[in-house]
Amino acid sequence: KGNNKIEPYYGGGSFAAGNIPVLPNVWSHLALVRTSGTLKAFVNGQEDFSVSDTNNRSGTSQRDHAIGANYGGASKFDGLLYDWRVTTNAVYTSGFSPPSEPLTAISGTVLHVCRGSRIADYSSNAYVLEGQGGNNSPSQVAFTPYDRTNAYSTSDHVGSVYFDGTSGNWLSVSDSDDLNVGTGDFTLECWIKPEPGGTGGYGGIFGSYAY
Repeated sequence: KGNNKIEPYYGGGSFAAGNIPVLPNVWSHLALVRTSGTLKAFVNGQEDFSVSDTNNRSGTSQRDHAIGANYGGASKFDGLLYDWRVTTNAVYTSGFSPPSEPLTAISGTVLHVCRGSRIADYSSNAYVLEGQGGNNSPSQVAFTPYDRTNAYSTSDHVGSVYFDGTSGNWLSVSDSDDLNVGTGDFTLECWIKPEPGGTGGYGGIFGSYAY
C-alpha cells in the first residue's frame, strides 16, 4: 500500500491496516493468515495485526488471479517476489522465525510460484502463469533471500521474479475453485524485495476476487 505497510483489501475497500513498515531494497518475509475466523499479518515473523474475519472468500466473478498486482492487474508491484505460496491452512498462528530455506509444497498448498528454475506453478495444481506485458512481462532473476555464501545451487540462487511496476508487467492465474477458501483457514506468504516505484507505494502483490 502507499504507506509501504500490509493493507489487505476486501469487497472494494481496506479491510485492515498494518503498522510495521516493509523496507525498500531489502528482503522481507510477509504472511497473511486466517485462523479460526481471525486474520493475522506477519512481517519477518512479527505479528503486525489481528482482526476478526469470517468473510466467505469464494469469488464468483470467474476472473483471473493476479500476481504482482491487485485484482484486475491494477496497482502494480515494483521489485522482486520469491516463494509465493497459498495454502488452505493456517501455517502460522503466532510470531515465528522467517523461513531459512526455500518453502515446499506442504499439505494444503494450492499455488506455489516465483521460485525454481522457471516461471511456473510448483503446486500439484500446476496452474499456467501468463505474463500480461508481452515482451515487457515479468522476468526470472537469479537472486533469492537465502544464503549466497555457499556454492551455487539452483534451489538457493534461482527463482525470484522481477516486476518493474509498469503496465502489463504482472502475471495472471486462471480462476479455479481450488483458490476459493470460503470461510476456512488460509495462508498467503512470500518474500519480497520492493523498490519504491510501484503503483500506490510498492503496489499490489496478489489480487483475487476470492480474497
